[in-house]
Amino acid sequence: PRERVVSRPKPGLWIAAGSLDGCVRVWDASRRPGHTVVAPHQNAVTGLVFTAGGRRLVSCSWDGTIHVVDATSGRLLAIPARQEPAWFCLAAAPDGEAFAAGSVHDVRVFRGTDAPIVMEQRDLKDPRSLAFDPSGSRLACGSLDCTVRVFDAHTGQLVRLFRQPEERVLTVAFDPSGRRLFARSMDGKLWIFDVEAGRPEDVVATGSIGSGGIVLGPGAAQLICGEDTEIRWRNLPSGALVRAIATSARPLSMVICSPDGARVMSATHGGRVVDIWDVATGALLLPLERHGAPGTA
Repeated sequence: PRERVVSRPKPGLWIAAGSLDGCVRVWDASRRPGHTVVAPHQNAVTGLVFTAGGRRLVSCSWDGTIHVVDATSGRLLAIPARQEPAWFCLAAAPDGEAFAAGSVHDVRVFRGTDAPIVMEQRDLKDPRSLAFDPSGSRLACGSLDCTVRVFDAHTGQLVRLFRQPEERVLTVAFDPSGRRLFARSMDGKLWIFDVEAGRPEDVVATGSIGSGGIVLGPGAAQLICGEDTEIRWRNLPSGALVRAIATSARPLSMVICSPDGARVMSATHGGRVVDIWDVATGALLLPLERHGAPGTA
């Protein structure tokens, strides 16, 4: 199982976490303890993103549905997708209105409160990670078929296709320029692609197996990775290791940086642990409440 965390860009530090029991829990970390449960699914939650400047929370699940809820009240606003085999990943567009979702064989882009479909790309194989570029015009998709695809986010046209033999892709992220694309594969390698040139630029062996998540730090100078049980900072574009924070005994599945770059949030594989760390000192600032069910998103 996987656990992911997303932060809400408004006063306070808002966190959402999904779990195997289908619950989506939201709490204000500055007023811990206490959380609210919103729009539960019938199966494990596999993806979460905030949209509309933090006013809406989107979740997807193995139950084949996507929920859009009011992040403050928890009121269900829309169910833009039903009766799919399963949904595996979500990504929010920079404009705050659109979001992308990946299911077993396709990727769709939805927009607004009612979330109509504005782009659909079918006949894919097991998408596991999505990321918009900074302009919101391109959408990257990493899949278990050992490919990274870049689509036009408006038309669905394939812009780039990168194939990595026997390297299942679990996480993708653009750099702030949109020219470079980073991908973590199941064997722990970090691939760096030049999107404009359409070629691989470099590959870094991180020494960790599995998906730990990747996110760009403020200033575009560093990549923050969850690798095994550590949060690691790597210089760009070389991928050289700069520093690391040891977290817990459980491997990490996701890391996220706060908008001001001062804090990093981490979540564990198959566990119930979500923690907030001080970037400057590496100190644990806040161990958020441990979920009643194993976390997934």
